[in-house]
Amino acid sequence: MTVKKFIGLFLVLAIMAVGGYYLIRMEHAEDEKMRNLYTEVEPLEREREALESELAGLDTQYALKMRDYSTVEILFTTLDYQIFSEVYPIMRDHGVVGVLGLSYTEFPNFTNRLKAEEVARLCSDGWGTCIMYDTPWGNFPSQFESFCRNLDSYGIPAPTSIYFPETSSSAFYDSSMDEMLIECGITTVILPGPDGRSQTVTDVTGPLWFTYSMPWYYTGAPTDLELLGRTDGGNLCFTMKLNEIWDKTKNKNIESKEATSFLEIMDSWTKAGWVYDDDPLKDYETVGPTPYMYVDTNDKDQVHDVLQEMYKDALTPAQELLLPRFRSVNFDAARSYHLNAASDNVTLQAELEQERSKLESEIASLEAQIRSLYAQYNVAQKKDREEK
Repeated sequence: MTVKKFIGLFLVLAIMAVGGYYLIRMEHAEDEKMRNLYTEVEPLEREREALESELAGLDTQYALKMRDYSTVEILFTTLDYQIFSEVYPIMRDHGVVGVLGLSYTEFPNFTNRLKAEEVARLCSDGWGTCIMYDTPWGNFPSQFESFCRNLDSYGIPAPTSIYFPETSSSAFYDSSMDEMLIECGITTVILPGPDGRSQTVTDVTGPLWFTYSMPWYYTGAPTDLELLGRTDGGNLCFTMKLNEIWDKTKNKNIESKEATSFLEIMDSWTKAGWVYDDDPLKDYETVGPTPYMYVDTNDKDQVHDVLQEMYKDALTPAQELLLPRFRSVNFDAARSYHLNAASDNVTLQAELEQERSKLESEIASLEAQIRSLYAQYNVAQKKDREEK
C-alpha cells in the first residue's frame, strides 16, 4: 500500500469515526429529549385518559340515577265484601295494593259490600279510593262535597281520582269538566285504554294527570305489563270486578277459578321480581353494559323458557336490576312518585350537563398542554390523537 493510499484510508476512517461519534451523540440527545418529553407528557396523558373514561361513563351513571320506574294500580269497580277477606290477604302477602272504586251505588256498609271500618283499614295500609263516575251526579261540586263528608264520618279520606267507565254512555268524560274537577280537589282522571290497548306512558306535570285503564284479564296483559316494567315513567291501571265467590266455605267447597288465577298472577309477579318497594339501583353508580335482549315472557314455548333462563343466568346481580320492574301503588302515591322523579330528573339533567362541561373543559386544557409540550420538543404528536 502506498503512503498516499494509506493517508486516504486514514482520513476516511477518521471522518467515519467523527461522523459516527456525532451520530451517537445525536441519538443520545434524541433519546434524552424523548425521555424528557415522556416524563412531562405521560402523567398528563394518564390524567386525560382517566377523564375521558369518566366522561364516557357519565351518561350511563346518570341514566341509573334518572330512571323513573313504572307504576301499576288495581282498581276494584265494586266494593265486594270479599275484597277484605279474600283478596286483600293475597295482595298484602305479595306487596301489592289496590284502589277501591266508590259511587252512590258502591258505598261502604251497603248490602254485600265492604264495611266502613274495612275500607278505612285498607286505606291505612296503602290502598286508595277513587270516584266512579258511572252515572251523572247532577251538580257535581255539591254532590262531591256531600259524598266526601259521608266518607269522612267513617274516617275514610276523600278521593282525589275519578274513573270514567267505558260503559257509562251518559256520564262520559269531557274536557269542559277539567276546571270543575280541579276545584273539587281531583288530581287524577282515569279513562278507558284507547284502541283496546293500554297507554302506558304518562305525564303527571299538569294540574290533572290523565292515565288509562284496561280490564284485568284483557288479551296481551302479560306482554303489556312486561313492557311497562321497562318504560320509564309509565303507568297502567287494571280494573277488576269479582265475578265469583272466592271463599270455599261459601261456595260449597268449590275452588274459585278466578281466585286461583289471581293468585297465580300474583305469584308470577313475585317470581319475576317485578314488584319493588325501594329503588333497586340506589346503591349503584353503574351496572355495566345494559342487557340488550329480553325474551317476551308471554311466549310459553318450552324452548323460549329455556333461552330466557339461560339469558337471566348470564346476568350479573346488578344487571338483573335492569329487568322489568314497577311499583304497585294507589293513584296519589303514583302521581307523587312520578312528580318527584320528574323534578329530580330536571335537577340531575342540569347536574349532568354541568359535569359534562367541566370534564370536557379539563380534557381540552390537558390536550392543549400536551400539544404545547410536543411543539416545545419539536416532536409530532401521534396521528390517532390528532384525528380525535
